[in-house]
Amino acid sequence: MFKKIIKFLYLKVKYKSKNLKIKSVNIPIKSVFGHSNTIESGVYIDGLFEIGDFSYINKNTFLSNVKIGKFTSISSNCSIGGSEHPTDYFTTHPILFNSYYGAKKIIENNPKETLIGNDVWIGHGAILKQGIIISDGAVIAAGAVVTKNVPCYEIWAGIPAKKIKTRPICKLPYGVKEWWNIDIKRIQAWDEY
Repeated sequence: MFKKIIKFLYLKVKYKSKNLKIKSVNIPIKSVFGHSNTIESGVYIDGLFEIGDFSYINKNTFLSNVKIGKFTSISSNCSIGGSEHPTDYFTTHPILFNSYYGAKKIIENNPKETLIGNDVWIGHGAILKQGIIISDGAVIAAGAVVTKNVPCYEIWAGIPAKKIKTRPICKLPYGVKEWWNIDIKRIQAWDEY
């Protein structure tokens, strides 16, 4: 627990100028943060982690080897990029491939990176398989189990998750397509959506 607190304090000091709100102590020290991120209590991050400006993660969410874009909203109780077990052995239990159990043959643990784009909304309790891509503007419904890549601006729901519709793409001023790369004051000045 002492190591977790030291890591927590280190991250708070390292990113002090970025206006972060970190309430979780389960964050790897090599994590990369953007500006104005919020990481709520009970969030557990394993492996590589990067999060873009103004994105947030709500309570009790697990993430493993995840890269998140800007302005992305992740609800509570989600599982993103969790580990997998081999299904071609006689057992899926890690006793055969994990050194913790004294396994002689250790399986290379090369977890796949899960990519979550910009302006994505992931609903409460969603599960995202490791190695998939959730593209810009996508919405994942509460409770969805996503096992495939999700294209831009699509809304997916269900078990397994499937496309239910496409989000309307608003006409952005000045011919802008990637609004998340514009200065925040200019974004806040827009009066039409």
